[in-house]
Amino acid sequence: MTELENNIVFAQQKYYDGEPVISDEEFDLLWDMLKIQQPDSSLLKSIGSDTSIFPKANHLMMMGSQNKAKNEDEFRKWFSKQNSKSFIVQYKLDGASLEAQYKDGKLVKAVTRGNGTVGDDITPNAIKFIGLPKQVDQSFTGAVRGEVLMFKSDRTKYFPDMANCRNGAVGTMKQKDGAGCEHLHFISYDVYNYQCNTESEKIQFLIDNGFEPVYYHTFTDVDNIIKFRNDTNNSRNDLEYDIDGIVIKCINVNEKDLLRDRPEHQIAFKFELDRAKTHLIDIKWNQNGKTFTPVAIVNPVELCGTVVKQASLANLDRVEELMRKGLQIGSMVSISKRGEIIPYLEDVLD
Repeated sequence: MTELENNIVFAQQKYYDGEPVISDEEFDLLWDMLKIQQPDSSLLKSIGSDTSIFPKANHLMMMGSQNKAKNEDEFRKWFSKQNSKSFIVQYKLDGASLEAQYKDGKLVKAVTRGNGTVGDDITPNAIKFIGLPKQVDQSFTGAVRGEVLMFKSDRTKYFPDMANCRNGAVGTMKQKDGAGCEHLHFISYDVYNYQCNTESEKIQFLIDNGFEPVYYHTFTDVDNIIKFRNDTNNSRNDLEYDIDGIVIKCINVNEKDLLRDRPEHQIAFKFELDRAKTHLIDIKWNQNGKTFTPVAIVNPVELCGTVVKQASLANLDRVEELMRKGLQIGSMVSISKRGEIIPYLEDVLD
């Protein structure tokens, strides 16, 4: 598959998994690009239905969404409302969410996020994952949460045709025959139905029982957390797997808070979007029914591991806004990838 086809498949799968990474408008733009660039693509005939081959299963505890801070001010506002002496700070893993369910210490089900309540039971594939033990302490009946990840070195060695590690993890873990699952890692970050008082005790449980827990640190003040986030952003390319921010949790476990759709005592502090500079060559208008969508044609530039040749301009209002800032053919512009998928023209630089 091409990069564009991979992006469409990934966006569709995340949508059916209940965790969309792009808006419907942005998906339509990808679809329009596919029709223009690859009119013979088989996806144009097959896309639009959930073709999961796996049975459905319930989660032991709802997998909701986290509140997010996009910048320092938003994070400081959240922090000021917390009454905690210390905080556990973990990498925010950029993979595919999974709940591993245990009964009397034995792995009985591995369920994808799905809609947060029901997901796909991929146990036959999951038992091959590195870092997912089939047997833990016999007294444990509950669930372990984590992300299925493809390591960068494994992608190079075993999956050179994959567009990126995240797409690769999502696609491989749902292979009908489980091919390649032995090269995926399950990195865990939380435990449900384990009696403990602190988040640190949860992590120690994961370590003691043979899981691969996410990297974490303990902090007491807001400034050091912000510094850690910035330092991690600068060094994240050196990691074996992808992360897109950090997760901050109050040190004491609050089971009632964890039952909320969006827990109030933890937050994801995301990294700012990577951007690349390039020049605007042209603006084209793609027709979708009665709607015309503007697309910026730019000098090819590498961004997030792929070469970008065009970027979304969203709509006419967005074009007019940028024109008031001086946008014209030949302008130097900045490009990001929204949802790490959709190339988007963010700003005019001259």
